[in-house]
Amino acid sequence: EIHALGPNLYALDRFVIRPATTPGSASTEEGLDENLRSRARLPEARHHCSYSELVNPEGVRVDFFVSHWWGHPFADTMSALENWAGHSLAKSGRAEPRDVVFWLCFLALNQHCVEDE
Repeated sequence: EIHALGPNLYALDRFVIRPATTPGSASTEEGLDENLRSRARLPEARHHCSYSELVNPEGVRVDFFVSHWWGHPFADTMSALENWAGHSLAKSGRAEPRDVVFWLCFLALNQHCVEDE
């Protein structure tokens, strides 16, 4: 299935998530730009994994589950999550809005084998 690539989650998955979670992708044309990997402090993937597994290999406590549409503009999605985090500190038990943890499928599920998740 083909989806429109814009500033949305389809594009983020294709150009960032999958390359970042593919072992050895740094040496390929489809790989994640090393400058981006370095600035984002992303480790090199050792196996095909989810983004969440890559950056939190020991796991993390999640505060809120988020249902979303992949075609929604990513900046709007982030703005909505930032607003929600700011208004839900008491419920989450976190000290700062940036500490609120959301579960989003495109980050939590292994996009290399979604059908198995």
